[in-house]
Amino acid sequence: MKRLSYIAAACIALAACNKTDTELPSLDVTPGQLSFAAEGAAAQELTVTASGATWEYTLSAGASEWVTVEERTAGKLNVTVRDNLKSEPRTASLTVKTDNFKVKSRMVTITQQGSDRPQTYSLSVNPAALTFGAEDDRPQEVIVTVEGNDLTWSTDIAESGRSWLTVTESDGKFSVTASPNPEPARRTADITVTPSDAAVPAKAVRVTQEAKELLPSLNVTLTNGATPSEGLSFDYIGQESYRIDVEAVNCEWFMKTEYDTETTGWIAASENEGMNSISVSVGRNEEAEARTGRIVLTTDADGVGPVEVKVSQAGKPDYISTLTEHVEFGTLTESYVLVRPNNDFRDQPYTDWELRLWSEGLSFDGAAYTGSGDRLNILLYTEPIAANDDNEYRIPDGTYTVTVNFGNYPDLTPQAGDISGGAFGYYGHPTFPNGTWYVRMRIHGRSVHPDRHHDGLQHGRVVRHAVRFRQRRRLYRQGHVPRYAESLSARLTDTSAVPTTERAA
Repeated sequence: MKRLSYIAAACIALAACNKTDTELPSLDVTPGQLSFAAEGAAAQELTVTASGATWEYTLSAGASEWVTVEERTAGKLNVTVRDNLKSEPRTASLTVKTDNFKVKSRMVTITQQGSDRPQTYSLSVNPAALTFGAEDDRPQEVIVTVEGNDLTWSTDIAESGRSWLTVTESDGKFSVTASPNPEPARRTADITVTPSDAAVPAKAVRVTQEAKELLPSLNVTLTNGATPSEGLSFDYIGQESYRIDVEAVNCEWFMKTEYDTETTGWIAASENEGMNSISVSVGRNEEAEARTGRIVLTTDADGVGPVEVKVSQAGKPDYISTLTEHVEFGTLTESYVLVRPNNDFRDQPYTDWELRLWSEGLSFDGAAYTGSGDRLNILLYTEPIAANDDNEYRIPDGTYTVTVNFGNYPDLTPQAGDISGGAFGYYGHPTFPNGTWYVRMRIHGRSVHPDRHHDGLQHGRVVRHAVRFRQRRRLYRQGHVPRYAESLSARLTDTSAVPTTERAA
């Protein structure tokens, strides 16, 4: 029995020990609610009791502006509040939690009564608007008046004004400066004055800066890169067109055309509506003399303008050429001849022949000439020849004289013995030789695409002839036979040999 008593006692003691070691963690906060008077409220105490865990507290958002919590002794929190100067009561919360997620947090509600003598809060600015000149960098002040204890404020510049406005805050006021306005347009921005109490409305100060005053001016730019005095230059054909860009500041501009020659109307100048520009072109100059004129730009502003843009056009040349030395044709080993005899579709008082002769270094693929070498293109006229069954034709022996280019004079009728002089135009050298041309080609240079087909005309087969040309005036590289050359003499023989072509002394 005694032994059993010992065993029982041991079991009771062991049970007591196990109960202590397995005690659950806990948390308790008292009281669960604190209430304070509006003014002169005494501090109140919270007691925190925690078992098996550590704890911490937090205040609700905004509560720290009027609630203060201090830890006194272990497990004791001293809570004080600032006087409530408003008529509305206010509430906050204090939360206590442990580091053990199994322990529920405790929240204490803190309330404070509204004041029976509420204080009025307000904020005002003076002036509410500022105006700066375009280059006025003197600071201007804004007075900020507040009502209510401890009410503070701050300023903020709107995004549109941060690059040119500066604000300096001081006691009861702030100063504003503006950098010079470089643009010919007024600019504005707001400066917002925000109180520390969200219940008090913010105020905005509107800042305006005047536009930069630009003096009247007129600027003219030519698309060819020249100055107005250098002007616009055209060849006699007038193939190019140019643009004059006009920049007028604080003034209206006007345009007129003047001429230095008796011939007028050859300058075509038109304003491009809404683009502040003028398009300029010229007509073809059929005279040998160059001609000049000008486009005059004026404004409605005193002392601004006029600006004169010179317009010049070259006279029509007797010939077109870039060659300055005598020409040695060398040996022209290849040929292509096009003849247009009269047939059922054609009845002309002449027959025209197109002779194409070129040197060994060139090749012709039926459409284009490539390579390096010399080429001679001759357009001549003989007595009318009728188409025959053999489709074989011969150039009559004789003297052929270089005349005008008949393509440029459609009212003239070629005569037998005429050679059409070279001309530059839509079907001009070097792409489509127009009339009679000598061409010197280089491998990196150009190819010539002859006009090989004419609707309704036959291409006859011509026996190759040996041709020797003589000319009393010079021929030119990339140039045509001159309009006023006296003559070209040709000796035509029926032979397969191809002799050289030479220039007479």
